Amino acid sequence: MARSSAFLVLVLALSAPLRASADPPSGSYTIDLPAEPGILVPAEAQASYCETVEGITICLSGEPVTDGSGVISGDAQLEFSGEVEGTLTGSFGGKVSGAAGHPRVRLTMELTGEFYSWWENQTFDVQVTQRTRCVRDEIAGGFYCQGPLRTCASFEGSRVGCGSVSSGFVVEEESAAWQLVLELSTDERGVVTGTATVELETGAVFAYTVTGKYDARRDSSSLRLVGLGEASRSKLRLSSAVLAGGTATAGTVDYQISGQKGRAILPVAP
Repeated sequence: MARSSAFLVLVLALSAPLRASADPPSGSYTIDLPAEPGILVPAEAQASYCETVEGITICLSGEPVTDGSGVISGDAQLEFSGEVEGTLTGSFGGKVSGAAGHPRVRLTMELTGEFYSWWENQTFDVQVTQRTRCVRDEIAGGFYCQGPLRTCASFEGSRVGCGSVSSGFVVEEESAAWQLVLELSTDERGVVTGTATVELETGAVFAYTVTGKYDARRDSSSLRLVGLGEASRSKLRLSSAVLAGGTATAGTVDYQISGQKGRAILPVAP
């Protein structure tokens, strides 16, 4: 009886299907990542957003852009009306940092131009700077940024004076799903190399180099992605990643993109 049982166990073991093993990473893999928490960044400054301070109405327009390292840039414009009138042009600056879905935003503006003062009946050369901290405001529909607005006026090359008032404005936010595309090859020692891109639904594309190791026993890979160019401070790490069928079927991805850190479990549920 014992011999028959042992024979039955042996037959069952031999007839059981073998676990399929994926090949070492080779070729293209596309991994879809979720919109929540997503990569959340300042977008268009609301052209209709205006604030009246001490009899002067200030309207802001522009489009801040955040690169792969979290650095903000872009064109800005301020229009003054009321007791002074004029248009100033310049640029945004600043930085995005913090956790994915809950970023910290610091936004600055530097603008120059001319405005006409009804008080003085004169046209002045004007420089405006503003450094703000921004918080998400769902009612306002984006980030509300507030800080001292410093204005310096000159007349015929001579400084007339400077003044500062607290002022705020709203910039819209963009949060979207994103996609990681890998192009990989593995040598006979299991060393993985390649390139990658992170593609946001906003249209931004960031480039990376890839290095890592394939573990044949566990049939998984550990990969490190280092950002290039404007994404030089961006990085990703894939751990215990099972790559098969042109995508990732298991593993985790830790990322720092556009200044924000996060983690996703692979594959991401639809």
